[in-house]
Amino acid sequence: MTKSPIGLTRMISLEHRSIEFGSSVVRNELSLCQPTHFVLPQLPNVISQDTKESFQTSIQPSERIVTIAAALYQTSGALRDAVKIKIQKYEPESLLVVGGNTKSNDSISTCEALSIIKDSTELRILATWDPNHPVIDLETKKDAGATGVITQPVLSSIGWQHLDDYFATPISGFQMITGMAFPKSTKSLQFWSSLLEVAPESDDWFNQSLDRMENKDSRQDWSTEQRDRLLEYDGIHGLHFMSMGNTADLLQLFKK
Repeated sequence: MTKSPIGLTRMISLEHRSIEFGSSVVRNELSLCQPTHFVLPQLPNVISQDTKESFQTSIQPSERIVTIAAALYQTSGALRDAVKIKIQKYEPESLLVVGGNTKSNDSISTCEALSIIKDSTELRILATWDPNHPVIDLETKKDAGATGVITQPVLSSIGWQHLDDYFATPISGFQMITGMAFPKSTKSLQFWSSLLEVAPESDDWFNQSLDRMENKDSRQDWSTEQRDRLLEYDGIHGLHFMSMGNTADLLQLFKK
């Protein structure tokens, strides 16, 4: 099993280490990870009321990042009202603006939402970016009001190339927080590729990753190697961990 004490030390020194909050996330059980933030998604059919209440009771306000899904809103007034309610309810440190999965022709775009929210609050506003796709709109999101992005996990050769290109000429003052997934099986990794619409049949990096999912040691080594590769980028602001129930591998990442 790969051990990387330098990578572990570097990870702990990052200014930002966030964990996607869900029903399987228990704050005290993840103390080893020394998280700086937890992110509450806005997924009406996935995040239960009990999970929202747990987020309120177990996570300190200074650790809270609350998600705003632009696609759920059709007017600027409705978005402003929703943001006001969420800020009053959760008292978050930051907001994360995402496009959302249920878009309609009348939905507010991500950049429109960023601009509206920027004029409504002094909180830090983050956006998202998927490096696995060819559209690179980071400057546009910054101009709209984002102070940085949390990326989707890198699952393709082009995803790594886009990160290489970004860090070669980073945007000044822009926080790049790179996402990490923790698939625990071939099926789980294929689910991620479907979710992000990655074309695995034509990508050598993805296909090699599938082979690493066959047993626990090689799978956890895959996570460690991915973390260390991300930490090689100068100027990386932080890491965001999307365990999707696989907190065992997330905890293992902080032991090596």
